Order: sequence, then C-alpha cells, then structure tokens
Amino acid sequence: MADLSRDGGYRLGPGEHHIREWVLNNSVAQTVYKRQPLIIDADVDTVYLVGYVDATVLTTATDLFVGICASAQTAVLTTDTETDNVVDVIMSGLVGFPTSALTDANIGDIASMADSATVGVDTEAAGFLSIGRIMYVEDGYVYVALNAHGGGVPTHMSF
Repeated sequence: MADLSRDGGYRLGPGEHHIREWVLNNSVAQTVYKRQPLIIDADVDTVYLVGYVDATVLTTATDLFVGICASAQTAVLTTDTETDNVVDVIMSGLVGFPTSALTDANIGDIASMADSATVGVDTEAAGFLSIGRIMYVEDGYVYVALNAHGGGVPTHMSF
C-alpha cells in the first residue's frame, strides 16, 4: 500500500466533468492531496468529506465515494472551522490516473483503489474503494469513468 505523500497528477479525459466544492471534515486532523479519493465516511461524519487511505474501513451500506480531489494539498486541523477547508472535487467524467500496470486488456473492468495513490482492477476484496469503470489506457494513464455523481457505493458497484 502506498498512500499519496504529496499531490499527484491526473488528466481530464474528453467530455463533460462535474466538479463541485465540498467541505472537509475536521473531527480528525487530515491532509488531503490532489488526486486523492474523497468519501463520506458515515462512521466519522455524514455530511463532510474525508480523504480515503489504505487504513480506511469501508461500510458499503453507509459510506459514499464522492469523487477525486482536484485541489492542491489541504491540511485540516481539529481546531479549524469546517467551512474553512473547502476543496474542488471531480464527481463525474473521465479522469486519467498514472499507471504502469494497466493496459487496454483492462477496458471495461471496475477500477478500484486499495490506497490513495494507485488505481487497479477491483478485486472485490475488503478495503478496496471502487471508483468507476476503466474506459481506455493511453500514454501511461488509465482513464476511468467515475461513478461518483451524487455519491455512489464505495465497493463493488455495477453500471
């Protein structure tokens, strides 16, 4: 597992994207990075976002994958006012993530993340966050059609 330790690059694919500002949760100190998946973790808060990391325990009935962070690194302290910590979130559209492991043979597979840094093929294992469907691989990036518009189940989704 290799969580992001700094802002990661991504590419926006062709077509429309839904990007919205969201407030980050301050009940626990957190640092959120560009390209990190953001979720509503119902065990923490049912309104504000937390960054997904490999240690996050997902509950499919209540936790929601909201999107990918499009803002630069944001540190949140428990003493902050929640409305002070706002990030842009890509909720739908094609998003490209760096890959050296995925190929066009993975087109149509469900894309998931076991940590905040690496997109892989969903293994239906506990702790993997499904983020969308793999559409194509080009120039070292895997393009994923996000399944997050208005929320979405965090694991084992279907289209």
